[in-house]
Amino acid sequence: MEVIQTTDLLDQVVRLTPDQRLFIDFPKDVCNKLELLGLQIKSDENLFQSYLNNTHEVASEMNLKTFLDTHAERIREKDELFLSTILKCLGTIAYNYIMSTGNTAFYSLDTKINKLVIGKRPINVR
Repeated sequence: MEVIQTTDLLDQVVRLTPDQRLFIDFPKDVCNKLELLGLQIKSDENLFQSYLNNTHEVASEMNLKTFLDTHAERIREKDELFLSTILKCLGTIAYNYIMSTGNTAFYSLDTKINKLVIGKRPINVR
């Protein structure tokens, strides 16, 4: 994989070809927080499933409203943290460009290497 080295991030994203990826540093503390929130969300979902199955004592005492409020808050916190950090890493113009390309340009977070990966998908012509 080739990493493009230029000064303007938007220019880098626009010039990407489908076989290229752009790696941008993503704060390690944010990656850790996002992973922690993901684990908490999954734990909430597992506990709720136990509540539905009535297989876990703590889950059977769980209040549905409390679960929904806590779960929604964690998802909101994770989404807001992710979006605010992406906007800091990319800037509004580059982020809006990626979002406006539909399904052509994409970004993903690789938490193992603390990098935001930007790429383009090949265009399928029929």
